Amino acid sequence: MKIGEIKPITLIRFFREATKDRQFTHKRVSNARSVLNGIMSYAIEEEIISHNPVSDVNFKQFTYKPVEVQSDNVFSRDDTHKLLNYLRCIIEPYSLAIQLSFYLFIRVGETKAIRWEDIDYNNRLVYLHRQATCERTLNDDLTFSSRKVKVVNQMKGNTSHGFRKQFLTDEALKILHKAKELNPNGIYVFEPNGEIMTTDSFNRRLKKYCKEAGVPYHSSHKIRFYNASTAFDGNNLTTLSYLMGHSETATTLHYLRNVNKRKNDRLAFQNLGISS
Repeated sequence: MKIGEIKPITLIRFFREATKDRQFTHKRVSNARSVLNGIMSYAIEEEIISHNPVSDVNFKQFTYKPVEVQSDNVFSRDDTHKLLNYLRCIIEPYSLAIQLSFYLFIRVGETKAIRWEDIDYNNRLVYLHRQATCERTLNDDLTFSSRKVKVVNQMKGNTSHGFRKQFLTDEALKILHKAKELNPNGIYVFEPNGEIMTTDSFNRRLKKYCKEAGVPYHSSHKIRFYNASTAFDGNNLTTLSYLMGHSETATTLHYLRNVNKRKNDRLAFQNLGISS
């Protein structure tokens, strides 16, 4: 079907069929909608069509997959310790990048883009002011080019809050020293095969190591959830928000999860009433 033949009813029938069994969440469908909007907007610019049919579709009419409760969908303390102990003896770029991620409040795109010049050993700091992203170009025939890794000097959200510094613990410094031995002449800290790693390859290796260590797999993004949840003490939300690179504390609250997997529910009752 040519793009000019796509009508609102075409899209309605397509999404109605795709969502009838509640296989996709509202967010997943919204992502598809955004891609379609981009394609249609480009087609309007190229005078292929004069109107965007996506704008005439009421997406509230479709049925979506219920969103599961995410409070436990994160690395636990026990699993994290088990994974890090397993990785300690594996000296290769992905292993070291995964390990470092557990010691910083960092996004995977920021981890990939750390340069050696960003490390201040004297003050035990790493400065975060760029990220590595994957981009695909929309071709004239409305197909997409292959993914290319691009390092940009802007942070997620396009706000100044993303530019920040992180303290390097003893463990973080040990990891960086191992990375330096592997890649002494590289520009970036982590360069498997001389290239910047991608998020997909990072997560594939993380999944592999989780399986080998005998712990449930969670994506690289869930490492940030674990770090925020572990560091939160009830009084340091503003500090955590800065370290995470968030512009609003409400966003940081979204990252707080149950990293103890409800093993200690009874501890919540110890201070009730008259404690002995």
